[in-house]
Amino acid sequence: MHDERFDLIVAGGGIAGLAAATGAARAGLRTVVIERATEVGGVARSTERDGFALNLGPRALYPPAARLLDELGVVYPHGQPPLTGYALADGRLHAMPEGPVGLLRGALFDGQSAREASEALGALASADAGAIAWESLAGWVRGRSIGARARQFLYAIIRLAGYIDAPERLSAAAAQEQLAEAAGGVRYVDGGWRTIVAGLRSAAEGAGAAIRTGARVAGVRRDERGITGVALADGAALRAPSVVLAMNPEAARAIVAPAGGRIAATEPVRAAVLDVALARLPNPEGGFVLALDRPLYLSVHSVAARLAPAGGAVVHAARYLRPDEHPDAKEVRTELESLLDLVQPGWRAVVAFDRLLPDMTVTHALPSAEGGGFAGRPSVAVEGLPGAYVAGDWAGGEHQLAGAALASAKRAVKLAIERRAAMFAGAEA
Repeated sequence: MHDERFDLIVAGGGIAGLAAATGAARAGLRTVVIERATEVGGVARSTERDGFALNLGPRALYPPAARLLDELGVVYPHGQPPLTGYALADGRLHAMPEGPVGLLRGALFDGQSAREASEALGALASADAGAIAWESLAGWVRGRSIGARARQFLYAIIRLAGYIDAPERLSAAAAQEQLAEAAGGVRYVDGGWRTIVAGLRSAAEGAGAAIRTGARVAGVRRDERGITGVALADGAALRAPSVVLAMNPEAARAIVAPAGGRIAATEPVRAAVLDVALARLPNPEGGFVLALDRPLYLSVHSVAARLAPAGGAVVHAARYLRPDEHPDAKEVRTELESLLDLVQPGWRAVVAFDRLLPDMTVTHALPSAEGGGFAGRPSVAVEGLPGAYVAGDWAGGEHQLAGAALASAKRAVKLAIERRAAMFAGAEA
């Protein structure tokens, strides 16, 4: 591999890296993906055991990500989950046969609180995003003087849409965009997100990109014009005028900093998750739970996607974590198991296996009010290092979660193509 030449090197084989490789190779760039693990996928990998497919937590595909995958020609059989089930409030389950918005017509809300909640949702959806980008969600809500129950409802819906429990920090404009993206309905993917990973890998390799696993990019090389290639951990060197770092922001900073590159600070969004495989589902009506007065959520993903053997079920219970919160793992397990006891009584007798993720990163960049929302995430182009680009759920100003990862990958490829064209034009001149 010493001194091999490429047009683009992609460091990282998650969905952002594979998407970037696909786009670049289809544009005619000689492209290679370097993945440190023995298999591609990153956090989008799924675990298969005894016929069950478990993602790393409750992963849902939002419309922007679905559209970007469609552009790449990736096929992912899926289903759309019903949002019927229960609301959890005041320690009790309340039937939710019409979905979350239907709660406003039920016993949990009197006329005034229902009006307040409905009007607040409408006002947030129609607000000028530029005017509220630097205002926290909590600050925006305080300005409307709505009651406690209506505020609980609004915060619960926004937690559901973006997996974030930080109203004092979250940009109101980011909350608005999360609601808009979720309004189109989410998709649960048959076979788990490994289906998407397999589709992206097939697309990348089909376009001509090379994929090398078990190799690690240790640093980048540069000259006065910017990137010239990368150094691998085993001492080999690859040459290319552009590099896409499709990895977490801490790893990307460690690679570009010695070469003079700068990536703005980010703050992760986290959750505690209990993934559970059941031989059968004790309560078929308990497929979805949204808590109003606690940052809890439960969803049976196998209701909408093929993730379990016949009669079985895959359930995800989660607690959204505040930015400063680091709960004890035993405490989290007890809380999430208690939620399952309430919703799926008897589940312990039919559990095939479970997995606790007490401090899982949901996304690597909180779209904060102090940063101006999604626009405050680091730029795709690395400052101070021409030819170096980043891609992931934390980069660029478009979309959230997987949508952000795929959009930033698309943007990085466009910039790499433009750089290559400019270099050729300069050489000819």
